[in-house]
Parts: sequence; C-alpha cells; structure tokens
Amino acid sequence: MMIFIIIIGSMTYSALQRQIFPSQQSNFVEIKIAYPSASPEEIETSVIMKIEDNITDITGIDKFVSNAQRGFGVISLTINREYSPAELVTRVKEKVDSITSFPDGMESFSVSQVIKNQLVFELVVVGHLPLAELVPFAKEAGAEIRKLDKVSDVKVTNPEPEIAFEIDPETLRKYNLTLSSISQSIRRFSANHSAGFVSTESGNVSVRIENQYYEGTEFGQIPVKIGANGAELLLRDISVIKDGFTERERYFKYSGVNAINITIRATDNENTLEVAKAVKEYIQTKNQALPDGVSLDVVIDMTYYLNQRLEMMLKNLAEGAFIVAVILALFLNTNLAIWAILGLPVSFLGGVIMMYALGLSLNVITLFAFIMVLGIVVDNAIIIGESVWSQIERYGEGADSVIRGVQRVATPAIFGVLTTVAMFVPFLMTSSGGNLYFHDIAAVSICCLLFSLLQSKLILPANLVQGLSEKKKKNVVRACFTTRSTKFIHGPFRDLLTRCVHYRWTILSLFGSAMLLTVALLQFGYVKTTLMPKVPQDYPNIHINMHKNTSSEQTINVLKDVEERIIAQDIQIESEHGHRMVKDILTLNLSRNNAVLIIKLVDEHLRPMTAFELSRRWRKVIPDYPGVRSLFIVDSVLGETSLHEIGVTLAGDDIDKLNQAGSSLIGLLKNQ
Repeated sequence: MMIFIIIIGSMTYSALQRQIFPSQQSNFVEIKIAYPSASPEEIETSVIMKIEDNITDITGIDKFVSNAQRGFGVISLTINREYSPAELVTRVKEKVDSITSFPDGMESFSVSQVIKNQLVFELVVVGHLPLAELVPFAKEAGAEIRKLDKVSDVKVTNPEPEIAFEIDPETLRKYNLTLSSISQSIRRFSANHSAGFVSTESGNVSVRIENQYYEGTEFGQIPVKIGANGAELLLRDISVIKDGFTERERYFKYSGVNAINITIRATDNENTLEVAKAVKEYIQTKNQALPDGVSLDVVIDMTYYLNQRLEMMLKNLAEGAFIVAVILALFLNTNLAIWAILGLPVSFLGGVIMMYALGLSLNVITLFAFIMVLGIVVDNAIIIGESVWSQIERYGEGADSVIRGVQRVATPAIFGVLTTVAMFVPFLMTSSGGNLYFHDIAAVSICCLLFSLLQSKLILPANLVQGLSEKKKKNVVRACFTTRSTKFIHGPFRDLLTRCVHYRWTILSLFGSAMLLTVALLQFGYVKTTLMPKVPQDYPNIHINMHKNTSSEQTINVLKDVEERIIAQDIQIESEHGHRMVKDILTLNLSRNNAVLIIKLVDEHLRPMTAFELSRRWRKVIPDYPGVRSLFIVDSVLGETSLHEIGVTLAGDDIDKLNQAGSSLIGLLKNQ
C-alpha cells in the first residue's frame, strides 16, 4: 500500500495544476457601452437608465452599479452565488438586445462575465529610444508571447493611439466647410451599420455593413465635399493627418529609461510554472534578437512566491523528518525511526492524490495547509512508534507486541485526528471566492490527516513487524541517553509534577490568570486582530488617481515628484543601513487621470527592513497633492482589496450633494 501511494502520488504531483493563488469563481457581470464624444449625463439618460429598467426584473441579480464617463459607460452586476454567471450573461444580453431606442451615435455594447486571471509577469521593453520607436518592438514581443503554447493572456500597455486631423481655418472658409460637416462625413463613411435581417427558408440572416476605418490613410480617402460634376474634395486634401499617439504628454519609464509595459496572466486552465518557463525561455531568445540598446526585462515575477512556498514545504518536511528520526533514534530504535519518517511523504502524497481528485491546485494557500498539518502528522508517527517500542521492550519482538502497542493508543490517536478533522469540516461549507481561502486549507488539511491516520494505523505497524524483527543490538549512545532521560523523568520531573498536584489550586489559578490576561490583551487591542494576515509585497506599487478635471501634465508632475521622493528615501536608507531597498522603478501614466509606480525591491536577504516599514516611510514623505483624488500604496501580496477593511457607500439622486457628503466624511475620518 505504501509503495502504491508513493508511486501514484508522485505521478499525480507532476500532473497537479500549479497556480499562485486558488482559482476564484467570479460572480460579476459587466455591460460595457461605447458612445464616442457623448457626455456622462447623455450616456446615463439615453443608455444606462434604459438598460437598468430592462434588467431589473432578471432573477439572480443582487445589485448593479453604473458608471458613466465621457465616451463610455459600464454597468457592473453582482450575481447571486446560487445562479450561474454564464447563464445570467445570456439572459442580460437578450434583455439589452431587445432595446430599440438606443441613440444613433452609440457604437456597440458588450456583456461578459468578469474573469480575473492571475498575474504571472510584468515585463518591459526598455531602451534609449523614443516611445514611438519602442512600441513596435513591444507589440511584436506581445504577439510572439501570445503565440506560445502555454500562454494566452498578454496585454501590451502603450500610449493610446490616436488619429488627429489638423485643418487651417482659412481652408474651411475657402471651401465653405465647417468642423461639424467634416465630422458628419467621417461618421457617415467610417462606421459599422446594422442593416436588419433577411428571412430565408433556413432562418433569418443578419445583415451588417463593416466599414470602420482604423488607419490614417483610410480616413484620408473620405470625401468631405462633392461638386456638381462629381468631383470630390478628400479629407487628405484639406488637412494634415497625424496617425500616432494621443496628444497628451506621456511618461513611461523604467528606472529613468523609456519603456513599454507587457502584462502576462494565467487563466484557470493554465499551469503558472509552465507559463513562466515558456516566457523565460522566450525572453532569453528575444534579447539576442533585439537591437543594441533595447532589451526585454522582467519587472515582476509572481512565481517567486509559489517557488518560495514549495521550497519552504520541502525544507519543513526535511526538518520534520530529521527531528522525528533523531528523537526516535535516541529514545527508541533506529529502524523504527526510519519507518516512522517514511510516513511523512506517504501522508503528503496521499493528500496530493486527493487534491487531484477534488480539482484543487498547488498554490501558496494549499502549500500553507501542508506546512500547517506537518506537526500533527509527525505527532502520529511518534505516538505510535513510542507505544510499539514500549511493548517490544516489555514483551519482546513480534507481531503481537506491535499490535498490542498500536491498540494501546489507537483510540486516543484516532479521535485526536478526527476531532481536528471535525474542526476543519465547517470551513468546507464556505465559499472559496474572494480572499478567504479557508475552503482549500480545510480540504488539504483533512486529506493529509486522514492519510496520516491510514499510514500510522495500518502501514506503519506492518512495516514495524518486518523492520524490527532482527535481534536488538547494544547501542552505547542510546543506552546512555535513555538512562539519563529516565533518571530525569523519575527524578526532577516527577518531583515537579508531585508539587503541582499538591498545589493544584495555585496552578489552576495561574493558568486561569494567564487565560484572563490573554482575553484582556485581545479585548483592549494590545494584540491586533485581522481576518487575513498581510504578507509583505516584494513589488510594492503606488496608485495615483486624479480628479477628472485635471490635465495629464498635472498627473505626470505628481508621478515624477512621488518617484523622486522614493529615490531620495532609498538613498537615505542606504546611508543609515548600508543597503538600498529599491532595485528598479516602473512609472506609467495609464491615462489622463491615473498613474502607477511599480517598485521592484532588492533580494530579500539584502533588505535592511520589510516592505511594510518601507511603505510607512513613503507615507511620511509623500504630501497631499492638489488635484489628487486618491493615492494609496499596496505593500501586501493580497493586493489592494486587503486594504479596504471598512467600506462606506453614499447613495442619493443629487450628485453635488453626494460629492459634498463624501468630502465631509473624508475630512471627519482624517481627524479621527
């Protein structure tokens, strides 16, 4: 049985899905609306309110939140966990499709389930070249990475493309044109139009005209005026067409050098380590093909956490096996120690088999569960081994002594494991969504505990019958250690135990006082409590959100100032401790109002402080900037969501009053 579990477990371990975190079933559906040039109020009244009225009666939607900005709108639906989001997507799409009163200028809408794929890599194409010259290299790299067998989710973050038309006012007057007439010509010739459907014997066939232009040269062919004799005045004849980036200022830097960001994520069906291996091999090959001065570098490698937990589990497993072997070898028998430590991989590989059967993946959460139950599995081996050895010393070797030794402690050992299993069972009823991974921890722990019970009560006794059948050999070291330990047990320890029993009420009072002290420390906040512990981030990031009326220049000025303060703080840390904390900084202004800094820290053994202490120092030196709506630092592995321990929602019909109430609430909270 032991050989069977080891072989099947080893094969299953190789086939087990590897992820950084467990897969999360999203219960959100998004409706995205594209309405170019429309104001937020226009999108709200002519599109969003109509969709809200139509989907209100759909069963399974707990709530929806709508957001309108210039040119587009988003409606986020929260789906009841008793319903399938995929089914709700179909029903919502049918409801929205039935609306016939959308404005003509609205381009399209999409209904989809929100899928949160896990981050694997943040890469940058970096070089001493203008951003416009780096973008082709980044797009080429993104396309090639997407073609790799193990990779599917790749996003290239580059400055937004834009086609601009510059027309001299004199030219407009010369040809009797207006900007309004030119924009109407562009919309008329560059657009996709639905032309209804044609009924046939086999069903209805939808008719749609696909005529949307995407290149500056295509727009240049648009006639803006047609003469009486059929002569055409084309857009390229009266304007300068610029096919490039948006006109706003851009700031994409990696440690001061121009860079384009590439984000790689893994889907639920992809093995994170296989994705990482394929991308790393590609990076090595690609860097050899890129021209001098341009390189493809890794900013964030999230597989670091998974590999770290794997190493920790194997290290703890080896340390646990060593401790068990030493204790049993010193107190009992070397052969018994060998058979006992073989129980550790058997229990863990048995748990791996059950993980595969239950569809669980190997990730930092399930690895934590393995590390957590290691002590209980070790205890079972020690208890059974000690009991069997005591019977062998008393009655001699043989199967009867082994069976008698197992039976002596079978009941307390079994119920000890079962009570621990019973403690984990309620967590199986919880959802594994969000950041609460108790379901996966409980499932892995129960599997390992049950296999440890099987190993200690059946496999270990059978091995001990065969492994301890030889004549016991005299061991001077063990005899000396046993003599001294026996003398201590029957001497000082026995005296201490006798005194404790004699003064039992005093001892009981001491333990009662310790319990009251523990409760008091928790009650009065001396010991902090949190639902999920925060794990320091090796790649802390700073998110900057500006007010909507701010310019891109204001956003970049704040971004640059924050970057300078981080660098200055890092220089100060080096002067104090002799080592820096920051290795590289990636700074991006994602849009006119949003920016982010991703800070790559030096190797863990070189850091003079934790990421939490570093972020506290950053918060002290970063001031309150005018125009900033929010600026927050993510220094925990669980990310931004772990920061929001309390949330407040303000609802009302008057947006001005809501803004005033929100500002007042923020002011009150800051003064607390």
